[in-house]
Amino acid sequence: MGMQQNNQVPLVTGATSGMGIDIAKQLTQDGFRVVISGRSVERGERVAAELGETARFLQADLLTPGAPSALVEATVAEMGRLDVLVNNAAIDHTNDLLDVGEGEIARRSKQTPLRQ
Repeated sequence: MGMQQNNQVPLVTGATSGMGIDIAKQLTQDGFRVVISGRSVERGERVAAELGETARFLQADLLTPGAPSALVEATVAEMGRLDVLVNNAAIDHTNDLLDVGEGEIARRSKQTPLRQ
């Protein structure tokens, strides 16, 4: 793109691996000040450092009740604004989506390790 959007702030969830890293990288290359989030502090801080000085990492486990709202509030507090949400965070499960209840999500968030 090459656009200079230095004042706009996107938040990319699930940005400590895979496609999330690629999205955040492209946004920083396009001149955005980017906030990335994920569950792993170690990976998040490493990715933010690799992205450069315009990237910030905020740790969040979005399966935790209240975490999405807290992440938005923390982004605004850290960056002064939030303009774009890239909702990339995901969990891997084999059930039909409509058959997965809150209890199953909570159980999986505690038992399923992050993939490298």
